Amino acid sequence: MKTLKTWAAVLILAVISGCVTAPPLAPPDEEAVRVRLPYVTAFDRLLSRLRAEGYEIAIAEKSIGIIETVPRRIPGDQGRLQHKSMLSFLLQGNRSFTDIYLRVIVTSDDPAERDRTLELLRGL
Repeated sequence: MKTLKTWAAVLILAVISGCVTAPPLAPPDEEAVRVRLPYVTAFDRLLSRLRAEGYEIAIAEKSIGIIETVPRRIPGDQGRLQHKSMLSFLLQGNRSFTDIYLRVIVTSDDPAERDRTLELLRGL
């Protein structure tokens, strides 16, 4: 009888946990690009396309849907402050479609920028 109760409890927990969905990982105010490709295909194609465009990949975690590039220099005019940009992607999907969220992170090559930011953090 005790074994039957244990299996019943396991079954109930399995059913309940299957009904719970995790909240989306991407902020709701970011716009997604929806592609009509299965998740795995979309992930692999995006990774290939980024490499073909000359991006170096820093992180590619298919199991959690994250791709991030190594920062690369943004071309600028002579005498202007140089910047670098990094692309961060979050992919969420299934066998029918994939939503791709993009965040562009721009950094400055100004050495004083790092010092100012560290001082700001120390003052929190």
